[in-house]
Amino acid sequence: MKAKKFVNEVRKLSKKYDLPFFFVTDGVSAVDNNNCEAITNAHNHHIEWEKKNGINYKENWLVEKQEPNQLKSYFYQERDE
Repeated sequence: MKAKKFVNEVRKLSKKYDLPFFFVTDGVSAVDNNNCEAITNAHNHHIEWEKKNGINYKENWLVEKQEPNQLKSYFYQERDE
């Protein structure tokens, strides 16, 4: 899937420049945040949009490739509801 490849490339750039990110593209959204309030706000609003549109906001395709402890800030964040 092109979107997953794109996410992986953005993640590498994020680590290289030590910058957080959140984005949405066709078929996937991704977040890697280090307490940036703007990113948190945008991501939370996107989660609400996904819920309203019947999309599983906790879906995580990285689970198949990495250990869960590496996912804590990438792709989705567990939330108290």
